[in-house]
Amino acid sequence: MAQTQSLVDQGVDRFQDALKSVDKELQRIQREVRSRRRTFERSLEARRKNLEKQAQKQIKALRENDLVKRVETLGSDVQEQIGSRVESVLSIFQIASKADIERVDRKIERISKKLKELEPSQA
Repeated sequence: MAQTQSLVDQGVDRFQDALKSVDKELQRIQREVRSRRRTFERSLEARRKNLEKQAQKQIKALRENDLVKRVETLGSDVQEQIGSRVESVLSIFQIASKADIERVDRKIERISKKLKELEPSQA
């Protein structure tokens, strides 16, 4: 009976040793995973910064490009020409522009306020 108990105790001891070994191995793997994750994060951050720098350089180069500058100038010139043409068409057909309507609306509001101020004094 003592020998059977001894075998059981040895089995339990081996099982506990195996559990401890597995626990240590898991802890080692967790440390390694954490270390690799930090390394990967640093690498990604460095790549992101590098890409941002490259993008900024390309944007700067595009803005300094004569062709891009010319396109921007032409775009603003076209907008001015369209605006003047719209104004001329509106004036030919005697149609008020948005700015004209807003100006008249502001004048009407001022006149309405003055009338409201005068009404109590006349009553």
